[in-house]
Amino acid sequence: MAKKIEFAAGSNLESVVYELMAARARGESVYGVFNGHELYSDTVTMDSAYMEVIGCTKEEYDKRIDEWRKNYDKEEEERKQREVEYKKMVEESRTPGEKVTISTSNVVDGLKFIAENQGIDQTSLVQGLIDLGCNFTLDEVKEQFPNSGLLFDGMKKGELSSGATVIANVRDSEFGRSYSEDRFLSVDDDTSIYHFVRIVTEDPSYTKENIDALSGKKAHKM
Repeated sequence: MAKKIEFAAGSNLESVVYELMAARARGESVYGVFNGHELYSDTVTMDSAYMEVIGCTKEEYDKRIDEWRKNYDKEEEERKQREVEYKKMVEESRTPGEKVTISTSNVVDGLKFIAENQGIDQTSLVQGLIDLGCNFTLDEVKEQFPNSGLLFDGMKKGELSSGATVIANVRDSEFGRSYSEDRFLSVDDDTSIYHFVRIVTEDPSYTKENIDALSGKKAHKM
């Protein structure tokens, strides 16, 4: 009767198979559970284990992973090139040497634009923010608000430095936009964009429920 063994935490399927094969070579009959599948030293092979757990041979799995990595690298390079273009749009909107003043008006307008246009593509979002005067840089945020505190605490208090930081990250980075949508727009809590606008404008009607109803929320396209 096979004796049950425990695989080390963090073991992958390949290492588990080698462990079972080593036990068999020592004349031991053991089995272990990997991702809910029982694998036995008496019968295990690399392909049988992969077929059992993943549904394909190891060679097929390795090809899938290699293809995924190639696609991921390609997508990452394309994303980086797009983000270069977004920053170029911001730079071209500014007069050389110009310092953009960060104000209550452009921060509130920018955050409202982000909240009310979650379905638009990134290029349109960048242009819309530029048109509203939100073409300041993160360096300018730091320069104009040298004593600013933590981002989330600032969003709770309605501090312009935090609102401006959110705008710049959403504008310049697709990851920044995705993160901000998840953290500052998916729920109407005390660090959300909705809360920020409410306390700065003293408009209690600026809620996620009302904005979603007015704008018709859709997944954005890059």
